Amino acid sequence: MSGDGNGRLAGKIALVTGAASGIGEAIARVFASHGAQVLVSDIREDAGRAVAAEIGAGARFAALDVRDPDAWTRIVAGVRESHGGIDILVNNAGAGIGGGIERETLEGHRGVLDLNVTGVWLGNRAAIPAREARAGGHTVTLLSID
Repeated sequence: MSGDGNGRLAGKIALVTGAASGIGEAIARVFASHGAQVLVSDIREDAGRAVAAEIGAGARFAALDVRDPDAWTRIVAGVRESHGGIDILVNNAGAGIGGGIERETLEGHRGVLDLNVTGVWLGNRAAIPAREARAGGHTVTLLSID
């Protein structure tokens, strides 16, 4: 799929979370089609690897649980080592309350907060030095309701 776009992201390095399916997958594909090198990240390794393989040379997969600060440290260090930094961080990984708030447990609620809020905070914190290494860059954070 790489090369189908206009190349306006040529030379850019993008890290997309939750990219094994849905909106994250679509973003990874579009970025690669516009010339970006895309790091497809997700906790679903088989699906993430398949997406990266389908995209081709413009993408590679890296396992990432956005709730884990050590995982963020590893992934950002790897991108800095391989590409010098990150130009674009897309915070896309997230989940909603399944079945409505009246059936949600406190533990489930805290899990949603860890994924949707703390995961974004950890990603932004980890990526700032990597973005600065590539002259600034951009962060996009998505929110949706299923």
